[in-house]
Amino acid sequence: MTHLFVLIEGVERAVRYRSRSGMRSLLLNKGPEFYFSPDEARYDHIRLRMAARIRTTNEEELDSVLGLLGEISEPEAIIHSTPRDQSSTQSRYDIYTPQQRWLFSIKGKMKWIPQRLLFSIEADLHINPTRFHAYQQTASLDEIREQQDFHSLWDFPSRRELLSNQALDGGTNVLIGLQHLGGTTFDARADLRRNLLQVYHSKLTDLMVCHWHRPDQNMELEELRFRQVGDAEIYWELYHPDAVSYVADLSAAIARCDALARTFDAPVERDGAQNARWVKLPLTKAIDLKFYAKTGDRVRCEVTYKGRDGRLDQIVRRRLGRDRWTWEDALEALVHDASERIQTAWTTIMDNTSFRDQTADLADFMGRLNECVPDENRRLMLSFLLNHRRVSETLPEGIAPRSVCTALCRVGILRRSRLRHGGGTNYALSPDYVAMFDRLQGRS
Repeated sequence: MTHLFVLIEGVERAVRYRSRSGMRSLLLNKGPEFYFSPDEARYDHIRLRMAARIRTTNEEELDSVLGLLGEISEPEAIIHSTPRDQSSTQSRYDIYTPQQRWLFSIKGKMKWIPQRLLFSIEADLHINPTRFHAYQQTASLDEIREQQDFHSLWDFPSRRELLSNQALDGGTNVLIGLQHLGGTTFDARADLRRNLLQVYHSKLTDLMVCHWHRPDQNMELEELRFRQVGDAEIYWELYHPDAVSYVADLSAAIARCDALARTFDAPVERDGAQNARWVKLPLTKAIDLKFYAKTGDRVRCEVTYKGRDGRLDQIVRRRLGRDRWTWEDALEALVHDASERIQTAWTTIMDNTSFRDQTADLADFMGRLNECVPDENRRLMLSFLLNHRRVSETLPEGIAPRSVCTALCRVGILRRSRLRHGGGTNYALSPDYVAMFDRLQGRS
């Protein structure tokens, strides 16, 4: 849990950090531990290896069973199958999930072993917990869990269009609304991540059992396993009123810095999708770090793991300290690994580049000032900050009581200063707004 600490009547008390946007704000200019806690990470695309064994009780009904397994195109089929090769001992099929139908996809191979009356499936299961949650009309996981049908797993065109229009890259993996993001506080985000994955997994399992276990139609599901993590994307989203400009400035600063190319031992890449431009830093041969504007006020910071040559298993084994684990254990281990890697990379970037957020604007400043300062004092407070670049705390009846100064610190306008003037507590205008006023007044 993250806290701010304030001094009230000589007693230091913890105040839970809150954010009206549901995201931590880059305007606060905090360190990487503040922005990239493992508790606040989210899962995006995940590739799992899965296996299933389906037995038919009557070989004469093979054609009808194949139809149920997707060879016949049903409106609600979770896989389609196409014959690849056949012999007297077995037949092989390519299987895949129809596009834009479900909030997951399966792609792999299916074997028919006639001697055992058995279908054996080995495939990749592609899931996206963020996308799954984004599609739900309710943010409540309890309500989603209690739904008896499988509508929660459908890729509804109307919802797809709504989400795609919100994201600059045109993707549907974007959470809209404060409740979907987890509210204004952050202390329950880790539970939200784990519980969301559990609900999603439960729905997927129930759907596969429903489709593949039909004793009345000569189909019995003997085994269904999600075995290991193949690839994973873990991300954090941070608030900025002009995320596009922020990422553009960050991208330019990274690209200009020779030291970063040497540090990360691979060329920095810049590209984009639709209206989103991204910058990517290869951390290792199997791990990338990417920054891009997901929406107009949201910077997504994403660590991608590619399961090449067993490297991902090596990371998980080192993190967990054992040789056996579940796929859920592996994802949690990767969350902590991603948190450490992005914190280290963020520090390296800030230490080795001249990057400085130059996107603070007057409209943003006035909105925050109006939010914190009573009407009768706003003009004088603005004059103090414009000309003095600081303000000293006053008695409760004055222009700058402690409550107002604390509020201005919370929204990033002021910072508490160690300097004292006249014995009172002094607050300085934050560097971003100092630079903004310098630009407005033509100062160097």
